[in-house]
Amino acid sequence: MIPASAQKSLIDWPELAWRSTRACILFALSTIAFARKTLAHYTPKQDGVARTLTDNARYNRNELLTTWAAGQRIEFVYLPTYSPNLNLIERLWHFMRVKILNSTYYEKHAEFRAASVTFLEDIKQYKKELRSLLTLNFRTVGGTSVHLSQTTQLPV
Repeated sequence: MIPASAQKSLIDWPELAWRSTRACILFALSTIAFARKTLAHYTPKQDGVARTLTDNARYNRNELLTTWAAGQRIEFVYLPTYSPNLNLIERLWHFMRVKILNSTYYEKHAEFRAASVTFLEDIKQYKKELRSLLTLNFRTVGGTSVHLSQTTQLPV
């Protein structure tokens, strides 16, 4: 295991400081643009409010975004902190880790990066496994399975 202080990001974006205010504003603006398009094409059936599931990333709780959303017929529903079982992209990252890191030591970061790129380029070979993993089926605390389409209709 590589200590956190020595870990490198898979994607190096030195020109974009992820924790900067500017980056948060850019993400908030793109989320607002997406929400506007969603509202233009989606009519909520029950109380007139469109609900969007999102993670707890700082840019999803940006003041600009939350202020804008307060005056709209949209509500952002935040997933619980660290809930990979509810977040499909987290399921994919976990699957990727299992496939490229499982009992493998990469001497150099470039080797790890190459293995990651190869995985993503050849992802179709895992289609059958991913089809069963990346579903909208969730297990509740009580142990019952719920499919998201049983509870809400997703905008297309």
